[in-house]
Amino acid sequence: MKITQAQGNGQGQCSLCKKRGKWNVQWMCFLYEVEGKEGVYCKNCADELRIQSNIQNAIDSRKRGLNDRERIS
Repeated sequence: MKITQAQGNGQGQCSLCKKRGKWNVQWMCFLYEVEGKEGVYCKNCADELRIQSNIQNAIDSRKRGLNDRERIS
């Protein structure tokens, strides 16, 4: 998952904070774009999405490893 600083001038709102009902307007230079997701995200939400992605990748990797062991047996 690639996280990059958002482009643009002025202010924007974190998509996840907005969805959660939090008022969160920040300068665009403090917001981030997340690969595969629409909108921009504050640092806390971008970190949360990264952690969720890492956990899901670990789960998927473990499942693949278990399937590989079943094929060997």
